[in-house]
Amino acid sequence: MMKISKIDLFVAFAALLCSCGGNENRIQTTNEETVNSGTAVIICDETIMPLISAAKPYYDSAFPNAKITLQPANAREAMRQLFSGKTRAIIIARDYLHDEDSAMQIHNIAKHQRFLFAVDGLVLFARKDFPIDTLSKEQITAAMNTRLPIFTQPPSHSEIEPSFAGEISTSSLFGNLMNEFSGGKPVTRPMKFFATADSVAEYVKSTNGAIGFGYMSKFGRDTTVKLIRIGFSDSTGKRVYPQTVHPGNIVRGKYPFSVNYYGYLLEDRMNLPWGFFTFMRTDKRVQQSFLNAGIAPAFAKLELIEQ
Repeated sequence: MMKISKIDLFVAFAALLCSCGGNENRIQTTNEETVNSGTAVIICDETIMPLISAAKPYYDSAFPNAKITLQPANAREAMRQLFSGKTRAIIIARDYLHDEDSAMQIHNIAKHQRFLFAVDGLVLFARKDFPIDTLSKEQITAAMNTRLPIFTQPPSHSEIEPSFAGEISTSSLFGNLMNEFSGGKPVTRPMKFFATADSVAEYVKSTNGAIGFGYMSKFGRDTTVKLIRIGFSDSTGKRVYPQTVHPGNIVRGKYPFSVNYYGYLLEDRMNLPWGFFTFMRTDKRVQQSFLNAGIAPAFAKLELIEQ
């Protein structure tokens, strides 16, 4: 028990469609492979690569005859490689996007078998002197789907109209913004985009009135920024008032923006990638490493303690 940009998208989608279908480049396995021995390259979302890499040594020590190599890539590229059959498995921090799901339907591609490893959170952060402490999910959704002022207008009457910043359109974070606020389609709100989470943070901390989007695993324990608490209505319509931004509140359903770490398999079969994903999902030491990183392990039983 553990305690606790539109042009870019069009180009990426076009590449995705061109990749669907053909089998000539599909990865071949060897006869010597088992679920815990052999060789495999798995593409990993570069945003969460440090967390997955930190847990991987537990697998390596448990199965010395298995040689798993993690290859970093952005989330869009990881999905493209999976759809084209050029990789056997990927690990990314998001679900399918709207255009990916459409491409699968057009090309009659079945949804991939996938494993849930851990649950992170999408957070909003600002400078320590930022005058706003709380926002509602409805305010953020409205802001992401218009170019007009939202926060300085009724009912908010804020003194400032915040600017927003996040990671580039090929990142899993940008994909989660689309899935969370605009039905998997590009957000309308003008935003500043950066290649890394650190660059987003630098911009936010040097810009008056800026709000950054990031992952809880990155900013949940960062005392140099202010995490904005979020109010929302749950699936039953009950109003949930803003809570501390903490993985425990994701587990309790008191924080609205969860982010799943998924392992996607090219083939629905018990092969080496399947064995690796099974271990990463269930091993207590791996799950503890996720908890230590400030996110909620998906498989572990958690004991939540009110403080």
